[in-house]
Amino acid sequence: MMQTGLLDWHIRFRQLDAGGDPLPKLKKLVDWERFRPELEAVRGKERKSNAGRKPFDVVLMFKVLVLQSLYNLVGREDRISDSGPDLVHEVFGSEPGRCGAG
Repeated sequence: MMQTGLLDWHIRFRQLDAGGDPLPKLKKLVDWERFRPELEAVRGKERKSNAGRKPFDVVLMFKVLVLQSLYNLVGREDRISDSGPDLVHEVFGSEPGRCGAG
């Protein structure tokens, strides 16, 4: 299997945009930061120590849940974990490795 290049992704996203992909519309319509206070209240756990990796940003995880629901990926964690960071980066404009931008 050939590795996907940057141009391949660019062409694919253009095709999706032309076909009425709802993700760019969601990005323009939804103020994701508006959900932050409620999402943080739900998580509500303080870290006991700085050991281990930092938790994912609550808004980023909310976006992933929306993607799972929108594309019927609920219960397929292997697919969303394999493509999740790249997909979230392309769709919501966050930088790879940086949580919560969007």
